[in-house]
Amino acid sequence: MEVRFFRYDDAERVLHPCARVDDFTSLIFTRSYSGIGKWQMTIPLESKNAGLLMEADILHLRHGVSGLVTKYTKSVEDGNETLTVSGIELKGLVCGRIVLPPAGQAYVTYRNTDPAAVVGYLLSDHLLNADENRIVPGNILWPQTGQRITYSGRFSSLEEDIQGICEEFSIGYYATVNSERRIAWYVYTGTDHRRTQTEHTKMIFSYENDTLDGSALEITRNKPNWLLVAGQGEGTSRATAVVGTARGFRRFESYVDARDLEDETLLPQRGLEKMAEFGDPVLFSCRIPENLVEKYGTDFDLGDLCTVEDDIAGRRFSI
Repeated sequence: MEVRFFRYDDAERVLHPCARVDDFTSLIFTRSYSGIGKWQMTIPLESKNAGLLMEADILHLRHGVSGLVTKYTKSVEDGNETLTVSGIELKGLVCGRIVLPPAGQAYVTYRNTDPAAVVGYLLSDHLLNADENRIVPGNILWPQTGQRITYSGRFSSLEEDIQGICEEFSIGYYATVNSERRIAWYVYTGTDHRRTQTEHTKMIFSYENDTLDGSALEITRNKPNWLLVAGQGEGTSRATAVVGTARGFRRFESYVDARDLEDETLLPQRGLEKMAEFGDPVLFSCRIPENLVEKYGTDFDLGDLCTVEDDIAGRRFSI
Protein backbone atom coordinates (compact mmCIF):
# COMPACT_ATOMS: atom_id res chain seq x y z
CA MET A 1 0.00 0.00 0.00
CA GLU A 2 1.21 3.46 -0.88
CA VAL A 3 0.24 6.42 1.29
CA ARG A 4 0.31 9.90 -0.19
CA PHE A 5 1.14 13.03 1.78
CA PHE A 6 0.40 16.64 0.85
CA ARG A 7 1.41 20.10 2.02
CA TYR A 8 -1.28 22.76 2.15
CA ASP A 9 -0.35 26.02 0.42
CA ASP A 10 -2.03 28.87 2.30
CA ALA A 11 -1.33 31.38 -0.48
CA GLU A 12 -2.72 29.34 -3.36
CA ARG A 13 -5.09 27.31 -1.15
CA VAL A 14 -4.24 24.06 -2.91
CA LEU A 15 -2.45 20.86 -1.94
CA HIS A 16 1.05 20.07 -3.16
CA PRO A 17 2.37 16.46 -3.09
CA CYS A 18 5.35 16.04 -0.79
CA ALA A 19 5.76 12.27 -0.26
CA ARG A 20 4.64 8.81 -1.34
CA VAL A 21 5.31 6.35 1.47
CA ASP A 22 5.33 2.55 1.17
CA ASP A 23 8.06 1.65 3.68
CA PHE A 24 6.09 2.26 6.88
CA THR A 25 6.26 -0.40 9.59
CA SER A 26 2.78 0.22 10.96
CA LEU A 27 -0.34 2.17 10.05
CA ILE A 28 -3.60 2.45 11.98
CA PHE A 29 -6.46 4.61 10.70
CA THR A 30 -9.70 4.73 12.69
CA ARG A 31 -12.69 6.40 11.05
CA SER A 32 -15.72 7.83 12.85
CA TYR A 33 -19.20 8.23 11.35
CA SER A 34 -20.31 11.33 13.24
CA GLY A 35 -17.23 12.15 15.35
CA ILE A 36 -13.53 12.56 14.56
CA GLY A 37 -11.33 9.49 14.11
CA LYS A 38 -7.57 9.17 14.63
CA TRP A 39 -4.60 7.68 12.77
CA GLN A 40 -0.93 6.85 13.34
CA MET A 41 1.95 5.78 11.10
CA THR A 42 5.49 4.68 12.03
CA ILE A 43 8.46 4.54 9.66
CA PRO A 44 12.22 4.04 10.17
CA LEU A 45 13.93 7.35 10.77
CA GLU A 46 16.55 6.38 8.20
CA SER A 47 13.88 6.25 5.49
CA LYS A 48 14.26 8.80 2.71
CA ASN A 49 10.63 9.74 3.40
CA ALA A 50 11.19 10.70 7.04
CA GLY A 51 12.42 14.19 6.24
CA LEU A 52 9.70 14.75 3.66
CA LEU A 53 6.97 13.89 6.14
CA MET A 54 8.07 16.74 8.40
CA GLU A 55 6.62 19.10 5.79
CA ALA A 56 3.32 17.24 5.37
CA ASP A 57 -0.08 18.54 6.46
CA ILE A 58 -2.40 15.88 5.06
CA LEU A 59 -2.33 12.10 4.60
CA HIS A 60 -4.44 10.36 1.94
CA LEU A 61 -5.06 6.62 1.54
CA ARG A 62 -8.14 6.50 -0.69
CA HIS A 63 -11.42 8.32 -1.19
CA GLY A 64 -12.94 9.04 2.21
CA VAL A 65 -9.79 8.12 4.12
CA SER A 66 -7.74 11.28 4.58
CA GLY A 67 -6.16 12.73 7.69
CA LEU A 68 -4.65 15.84 9.21
CA VAL A 69 -1.07 15.60 10.46
CA THR A 70 -1.00 16.95 14.02
CA LYS A 71 2.03 15.38 15.70
CA TYR A 72 5.55 14.02 15.04
CA THR A 73 7.43 11.80 17.48
CA LYS A 74 11.04 10.64 17.09
CA SER A 75 12.09 7.75 19.31
CA VAL A 76 14.90 5.24 19.84
CA GLU A 77 14.28 1.71 21.13
CA ASP A 78 16.76 -1.18 21.07
CA GLY A 79 18.96 0.87 18.80
CA ASN A 80 16.19 1.43 16.22
CA GLU A 81 15.26 5.01 15.40
CA THR A 82 11.70 5.61 14.27
CA LEU A 83 9.46 8.49 13.30
CA THR A 84 5.80 8.30 14.28
CA VAL A 85 3.42 10.63 12.47
CA SER A 86 -0.09 10.88 13.86
CA GLY A 87 -3.22 12.95 13.62
CA ILE A 88 -6.97 13.00 13.15
CA GLU A 89 -9.34 12.60 10.22
CA LEU A 90 -9.25 15.42 7.68
CA LYS A 91 -12.72 16.51 8.77
CA GLY A 92 -11.03 17.38 12.06
CA LEU A 93 -10.57 20.82 10.49
CA VAL A 94 -13.85 21.58 12.26
CA CYS A 95 -12.02 21.26 15.60
CA GLY A 96 -10.36 24.59 14.87
CA ARG A 97 -13.56 26.56 14.42
CA ILE A 98 -16.24 28.03 16.65
CA VAL A 99 -19.74 29.04 15.53
CA LEU A 100 -19.50 32.76 14.76
CA PRO A 101 -22.65 34.69 13.80
CA PRO A 102 -22.47 36.95 10.72
CA ALA A 103 -21.74 40.62 11.32
CA GLY A 104 -24.74 42.38 12.81
CA GLN A 105 -26.45 39.15 13.86
CA ALA A 106 -26.59 37.63 17.32
CA TYR A 107 -26.95 33.99 16.19
CA VAL A 108 -26.30 31.62 13.32
CA THR A 109 -29.80 30.35 12.53
CA TYR A 110 -31.20 27.93 9.96
CA ARG A 111 -34.97 27.51 10.24
CA ASN A 112 -37.09 24.56 9.10
CA THR A 113 -34.08 22.97 7.38
CA ASP A 114 -33.12 19.37 6.67
CA PRO A 115 -30.56 18.31 9.34
CA ALA A 116 -28.10 17.13 6.65
CA ALA A 117 -28.35 20.56 5.05
CA VAL A 118 -27.74 22.23 8.43
CA VAL A 119 -24.47 20.30 8.72
CA GLY A 120 -23.62 21.34 5.16
CA TYR A 121 -24.39 25.00 5.82
CA LEU A 122 -22.34 24.99 9.02
CA LEU A 123 -19.33 23.56 7.18
CA SER A 124 -19.77 25.96 4.26
CA ASP A 125 -20.25 29.09 6.35
CA HIS A 126 -17.37 28.38 8.75
CA LEU A 127 -14.80 26.76 6.43
CA LEU A 128 -15.51 26.41 2.72
CA ASN A 129 -16.98 29.86 2.09
CA ALA A 130 -15.96 31.65 5.26
CA ASP A 131 -14.33 35.08 5.38
CA GLU A 132 -10.76 35.65 4.20
CA ASN A 133 -9.19 34.76 7.54
CA ARG A 134 -11.13 31.51 8.10
CA ILE A 135 -11.63 30.01 4.66
CA VAL A 136 -10.35 26.58 3.63
CA PRO A 137 -11.89 26.27 0.13
CA GLY A 138 -13.59 23.11 -1.05
CA ASN A 139 -16.89 21.74 -2.27
CA ILE A 140 -19.59 19.88 -0.40
CA LEU A 141 -22.52 17.57 -1.12
CA TRP A 142 -25.32 16.50 1.19
CA PRO A 143 -28.49 14.39 0.86
CA GLN A 144 -32.08 15.06 1.88
CA THR A 145 -33.27 13.06 4.90
CA GLY A 146 -36.88 14.26 4.75
CA GLN A 147 -36.73 15.70 8.26
CA ARG A 148 -36.79 19.30 9.42
CA ILE A 149 -35.10 21.12 12.32
CA THR A 150 -34.25 24.66 13.35
CA TYR A 151 -30.66 25.31 14.40
CA SER A 152 -29.44 28.30 16.38
CA GLY A 153 -25.85 28.65 17.60
CA ARG A 154 -23.48 31.26 18.99
CA PHE A 155 -19.82 30.92 20.08
CA SER A 156 -20.15 27.15 20.47
CA SER A 157 -17.80 24.44 19.21
CA LEU A 158 -18.45 23.73 15.53
CA GLU A 159 -17.28 20.15 16.01
CA GLU A 160 -19.64 19.52 18.94
CA ASP A 161 -22.64 21.14 17.24
CA ILE A 162 -22.17 19.07 14.08
CA GLN A 163 -21.63 15.86 16.03
CA GLY A 164 -24.77 16.48 18.08
CA ILE A 165 -26.90 16.86 14.95
CA CYS A 166 -25.28 13.86 13.27
CA GLU A 167 -25.83 11.58 16.27
CA GLU A 168 -29.45 12.59 16.72
CA PHE A 169 -30.36 12.02 13.06
CA SER A 170 -27.91 9.17 12.22
CA ILE A 171 -25.93 11.28 9.76
CA GLY A 172 -22.26 10.90 8.87
CA TYR A 173 -19.74 13.22 7.22
CA TYR A 174 -16.16 13.14 5.99
CA ALA A 175 -13.56 15.16 4.11
CA THR A 176 -11.25 13.74 1.47
CA VAL A 177 -8.65 14.78 -1.11
CA ASN A 178 -10.14 14.73 -4.62
CA SER A 179 -8.45 14.21 -7.99
CA GLU A 180 -7.88 17.97 -8.33
CA ARG A 181 -5.94 18.02 -5.06
CA ARG A 182 -8.70 19.94 -3.33
CA ILE A 183 -10.56 19.14 -0.14
CA ALA A 184 -14.03 17.74 -0.80
CA TRP A 185 -16.68 17.28 1.89
CA TYR A 186 -19.54 14.81 1.99
CA VAL A 187 -22.52 14.62 4.35
CA TYR A 188 -24.24 11.25 3.96
CA THR A 189 -26.40 8.52 5.40
CA GLY A 190 -25.36 4.88 5.34
CA THR A 191 -26.82 2.29 2.95
CA ASP A 192 -29.50 0.00 4.38
CA HIS A 193 -28.37 -3.65 4.17
CA ARG A 194 -30.76 -4.97 6.84
CA ARG A 195 -32.81 -8.12 6.41
CA THR A 196 -36.05 -6.11 6.22
CA GLN A 197 -35.14 -4.04 3.14
CA THR A 198 -35.30 -5.12 -0.51
CA GLU A 199 -33.36 -2.43 -2.41
CA HIS A 200 -29.78 -3.47 -1.56
CA THR A 201 -27.75 -6.58 -0.81
CA LYS A 202 -28.59 -7.95 2.63
CA MET A 203 -25.78 -8.10 5.21
CA ILE A 204 -26.69 -10.52 8.00
CA PHE A 205 -24.09 -11.44 10.60
CA SER A 206 -24.73 -14.54 12.72
CA TYR A 207 -22.92 -17.44 14.35
CA GLU A 208 -25.16 -19.82 12.42
CA ASN A 209 -23.84 -18.49 9.10
CA ASP A 210 -20.23 -18.30 10.36
CA THR A 211 -20.23 -14.54 9.82
CA LEU A 212 -19.62 -13.68 13.48
CA ASP A 213 -16.39 -14.37 15.38
CA GLY A 214 -17.40 -12.78 18.67
CA SER A 215 -19.86 -10.41 20.30
CA ALA A 216 -20.55 -8.49 23.49
CA LEU A 217 -23.69 -6.95 24.94
CA GLU A 218 -23.46 -4.09 27.44
CA ILE A 219 -26.49 -2.55 29.15
CA THR A 220 -26.00 0.63 31.18
CA ARG A 221 -28.82 1.63 33.51
CA ASN A 222 -27.64 4.99 34.82
CA LYS A 223 -27.41 7.09 31.67
CA PRO A 224 -29.39 10.35 31.93
CA ASN A 225 -32.95 9.82 30.67
CA TRP A 226 -34.62 13.01 31.97
CA LEU A 227 -33.16 16.41 31.08
CA LEU A 228 -33.95 19.91 32.27
CA VAL A 229 -32.87 22.28 29.50
CA ALA A 230 -32.52 25.92 30.58
CA GLY A 231 -32.38 28.80 28.11
CA GLN A 232 -32.20 32.55 28.58
CA GLY A 233 -33.57 34.60 31.45
CA GLU A 234 -32.93 34.89 35.18
CA GLY A 235 -34.49 33.22 38.19
CA THR A 236 -38.09 32.13 37.76
CA SER A 237 -38.20 33.95 34.41
CA ARG A 238 -35.60 31.65 32.85
CA ALA A 239 -36.98 29.59 29.96
CA THR A 240 -36.89 25.82 30.53
CA ALA A 241 -37.93 22.64 28.78
CA VAL A 242 -38.07 19.01 29.89
CA VAL A 243 -36.94 16.12 27.70
CA GLY A 244 -37.71 12.56 28.80
CA THR A 245 -40.54 10.82 30.62
CA ALA A 246 -38.70 8.51 33.04
CA ARG A 247 -40.14 8.26 36.56
CA GLY A 248 -39.28 6.99 39.99
CA PHE A 249 -36.51 4.47 40.66
CA ARG A 250 -35.21 4.36 37.07
CA ARG A 251 -35.14 8.12 36.47
CA PHE A 252 -31.69 9.71 36.06
CA GLU A 253 -31.76 13.48 35.77
CA SER A 254 -29.30 15.88 34.16
CA TYR A 255 -29.12 19.63 33.54
CA VAL A 256 -28.36 21.24 30.17
CA ASP A 257 -27.27 24.89 30.05
CA ALA A 258 -28.62 26.27 26.76
CA ARG A 259 -28.51 29.99 27.46
CA ASP A 260 -26.92 30.46 24.02
CA LEU A 261 -30.36 29.78 22.43
CA GLU A 262 -32.38 32.92 21.87
CA ASP A 263 -35.47 31.02 20.70
CA GLU A 264 -36.89 29.01 23.61
CA THR A 265 -38.81 26.74 21.22
CA LEU A 266 -35.43 25.20 20.34
CA LEU A 267 -34.78 23.98 23.90
CA PRO A 268 -36.38 20.53 23.41
CA GLN A 269 -34.26 19.95 20.32
CA ARG A 270 -31.10 20.85 22.26
CA GLY A 271 -32.18 18.34 24.89
CA LEU A 272 -32.60 15.60 22.28
CA GLU A 273 -29.15 16.36 20.88
CA LYS A 274 -27.66 16.15 24.36
CA MET A 275 -29.49 12.89 25.00
CA ALA A 276 -27.95 11.48 21.82
CA GLU A 277 -24.49 12.47 23.08
CA PHE A 278 -25.01 10.43 26.25
CA GLY A 279 -25.37 7.39 24.01
CA ASP A 280 -27.68 4.42 23.86
CA PRO A 281 -28.03 2.48 27.14
CA VAL A 282 -27.78 -0.76 25.11
CA LEU A 283 -24.36 -1.20 23.49
CA PHE A 284 -23.75 -4.23 21.28
CA SER A 285 -20.41 -4.90 19.61
CA CYS A 286 -19.30 -7.77 17.42
CA ARG A 287 -16.24 -9.09 15.62
CA ILE A 288 -16.52 -10.44 12.09
CA PRO A 289 -14.26 -12.98 10.31
CA GLU A 290 -11.21 -11.83 8.38
CA ASN A 291 -12.71 -12.79 5.01
CA LEU A 292 -15.54 -10.30 5.64
CA VAL A 293 -13.17 -7.62 6.90
CA GLU A 294 -11.61 -7.66 3.43
CA LYS A 295 -15.01 -6.63 2.00
CA TYR A 296 -15.21 -3.59 4.28
CA GLY A 297 -15.18 -0.47 2.16
CA THR A 298 -16.63 -2.25 -0.89
CA ASP A 299 -19.59 -4.51 0.01
CA PHE A 300 -20.37 -2.44 3.12
CA ASP A 301 -18.87 0.62 4.74
CA LEU A 302 -18.90 2.94 7.73
CA GLY A 303 -22.42 4.07 8.57
CA ASP A 304 -24.24 1.26 6.74
CA LEU A 305 -27.12 -0.53 8.47
CA CYS A 306 -26.81 -4.31 8.84
CA THR A 307 -28.61 -7.05 10.78
CA VAL A 308 -26.87 -9.06 13.52
CA GLU A 309 -28.53 -12.21 14.84
CA ASP A 310 -26.90 -13.23 18.10
CA ASP A 311 -28.33 -16.31 19.81
CA ILE A 312 -26.03 -15.80 22.79
CA ALA A 313 -27.41 -12.35 23.52
CA GLY A 314 -30.82 -13.64 22.54
CA ARG A 315 -31.52 -10.57 20.44
CA ARG A 316 -31.52 -9.29 16.87
CA PHE A 317 -29.82 -5.96 16.29
CA SER A 318 -29.65 -3.42 13.50
CA ILE A 319 -26.18 -1.83 13.48
